[in-house]
Amino acid sequence: METIESKESAGFTLVEVILGAAILVLLSLFLAGAAGPLIVGIEQAENETLASNMAFAVLEAIRAEAEDLDLDSSLTLYELGLSNPNNLIVTIYSEQDMETPELYQVSVQVDTRGRRHGSVSMCTVIRRCGE
Repeated sequence: METIESKESAGFTLVEVILGAAILVLLSLFLAGAAGPLIVGIEQAENETLASNMAFAVLEAIRAEAEDLDLDSSLTLYELGLSNPNNLIVTIYSEQDMETPELYQVSVQVDTRGRRHGSVSMCTVIRRCGE
């Protein structure tokens, strides 16, 4: 009596390979699409951090030198001893309080020069004792 030997498959069929490749491509496209918003979020956080750090540094420099600065005129980063390595747009406003002349409200606005999501404003009140 003759026996029929069964053929065992060794390896993958063409259909299995094509299906596996299609799944791999779909997963790659999904991950690539999910990475876009993550990159935008990281860029936004970086820009806001740069702007916040600069605004905080400006206000701290003004607080430290308040008695020696002319708060009635426009202030520059150079006068405050600060550099601007990231080319940020820094605008400093100061306004004397009419009812209490020794008080000044100082506002700093920092823009990250066209980068997305990078504008920060901070303000503080400075009391000048010598007035």
